[in-house]
Amino acid sequence: MSEKVRILAPVDGTPEGEAVVPVAMKLMELYGGELMLVRLVEAIDAFGPYERSDIVRMVEENRAYLHDLVQRWELPVEQTQCLVNHTDNTAKEIIHIATSTEASVIVMVGHQRKGLLRWLRGSVCDDVVRARVCPVVVVPAGGGDWYKYLAEVLPTDADAIAKTPE
Repeated sequence: MSEKVRILAPVDGTPEGEAVVPVAMKLMELYGGELMLVRLVEAIDAFGPYERSDIVRMVEENRAYLHDLVQRWELPVEQTQCLVNHTDNTAKEIIHIATSTEASVIVMVGHQRKGLLRWLRGSVCDDVVRARVCPVVVVPAGGGDWYKYLAEVLPTDADAIAKTPE
C-alpha cells in the first residue's frame, strides 16, 4: 500500500518566498499527495511581544494571503491545506509542524542572507535542514525553472519519498 506524500511549504509572504509554490506543484505532479502551505506570524519584534489583537489581525491577514496564493497558482483545493500560526521561533515551529503532520518533504526558500542580518536573524532554512525531520528541498531565492528537472533526480516511487527517515 502506498503511503501518502505530504509536502510542507512554508512561505514568508515575499515574492521570493513564493518560489516554493511551483516546486511544490511539481512534487504534487510527480507523487500526488497533499500540500500544506504554512505562513508563520512572528509574535515578537525588536521591541517586545505584540499585543494579542495585533497577532489576531496578522493571522487573519495571512490566512487571506494563503487563500489568495492558492487561487493565483490554481492549486488543487481538495489537496491543499493552509495553516497560519504565530510563533517566536520560526524554525522550531516549522520543525514542529513537519513532525506533527508527518511531512514527507519540506520545500522552503533559502534567502542567502549575509553579514550582520544573518548573524542577527540566523538562518531558518539551515536550522530546519539540520533538524533532519524529513528531506528538505531548498529553493534558491532567485527562483528559476530548475524544478522542471526534478523528475530526473528524484525517486520514481512515491513510497521512497513518503517515508520519513528514522
